[in-house]
Amino acid sequence: MSPYIHAISSVKKWGGVVDDYIEIHRFLDSTKLHMTGWQHRAVLHSTFGIGICERIFGDVIRNSDNKLVEVRYIAMRHITEDCGMVPTVKDWLSDLPPKKFAVNLNKNKFEIKDTVSSETESKHEKDDNKRKTVRVKGEISKHQ
Repeated sequence: MSPYIHAISSVKKWGGVVDDYIEIHRFLDSTKLHMTGWQHRAVLHSTFGIGICERIFGDVIRNSDNKLVEVRYIAMRHITEDCGMVPTVKDWLSDLPPKKFAVNLNKNKFEIKDTVSSETESKHEKDDNKRKTVRVKGEISKHQ
């Protein structure tokens, strides 16, 4: 379903107008820009996505009928309309096979190169001599 169709469904459920809900539905479907198949839903169509919606849009919205509607329920309805349920991240990813880039077998074989320009380097040379931060196998130690 498109964000517009989801917004119409929200209007039928809670009143108001399409514009009251459309941004929440656009956000939940925004991953379609990067993957057009059903797999796009694995990113935000979950309990995790509901939590992100609440952080972005707040706990409630006031629709055009002056009614308070919980964002959580708007997102849950959207996800249920698409998936038939509200899955967790675990539901989406528990059977995911490991990817080489996710496991990073070359952890200790890479070298970090200094990409600071010479102009920036000269501006901060005094500060660099005073304090250096070094990353050592997951630890950060500061040397003065």
